Amino acid sequence: MSINLYLARYELFLVPFLVTNLANGALSQFMYSLMPEFFLPQGFTEEFFLWLINYLTNVIPVVALFGTVGWVITTLSNGIAVKCSSDILEGLRPSLNRGFRFTLSSISSLLTTGLIVGVLTILGLILFIIPGVIVALMFSLTVQVIMMERLGVSGSLRRSRELVAGRWGKTFAVLLLVFTATAAVYVVGDTLVSSLGSPFDPTVDTVRWFMTSILTSLVQPLHPIALTCLYYSLRIREKPIRPAIPHAAEAPVALPAPRAVGPSLKGFQPRFCYKCRQRLPSDAIYCPRCGVRVRPQQPNTDVS
Repeated sequence: MSINLYLARYELFLVPFLVTNLANGALSQFMYSLMPEFFLPQGFTEEFFLWLINYLTNVIPVVALFGTVGWVITTLSNGIAVKCSSDILEGLRPSLNRGFRFTLSSISSLLTTGLIVGVLTILGLILFIIPGVIVALMFSLTVQVIMMERLGVSGSLRRSRELVAGRWGKTFAVLLLVFTATAAVYVVGDTLVSSLGSPFDPTVDTVRWFMTSILTSLVQPLHPIALTCLYYSLRIREKPIRPAIPHAAEAPVALPAPRAVGPSLKGFQPRFCYKCRQRLPSDAIYCPRCGVRVRPQQPNTDVS
């Protein structure tokens, strides 16, 4: 489903990641040109340690600055792909401009949750790998929750954990397939690009960087698209909440005067709950998740 969705509107997903990879590559090349040359001495003397401290003092701010800019750009492209995928699945008209503006409005939450999940995943991988995999699975849908349900940092983390609970195997399979496809394309592309010539030739190095950016951009959109499809799949399969429908009063109640039903209410059936955005069955009167009435009540015109 993700591949079909990608191929149907590939220009919407390819352009943001292509621009992101080219921008990040250009920033990396510029960053390396600003760094002083590093060398290892024969012996670790006091002068070397003083030079090393001075070197790190100059390098760390540059790396932090360019790394932050690249992180923001990558977050924007990922959010645009998620929003476009969501619009297509909900039958709306997707656009890069709408996806960019929508992602930009949630950029603070996206960056904060990305930082939290990244730090927890790295710490978990250090602690015998398994905890890191669990954290990555548990919070894999935070971007989708922020974009579709407009929750904050803590709410998106909690909501992602609720969606993944009970579907660990499916979530792991999706992430594993996406990671395998991305890694395979990257390895094949890097092997083909390596045959162009010596990596120390500036011209060859520029061509290698450009071709690697294009090949990586071709497969990167599969990750946000697949997770967006997974998000909707898990939402549909959530355990429905039985709505509390009040019983009819036993005492006779006077019927209201007959009213004509407007053409806009006849046969109207919403696809999503206006309150919690739950996908609705075709004959739903109440939302199976939050219990709110989603179908307008049609007055009874047959009054004797």
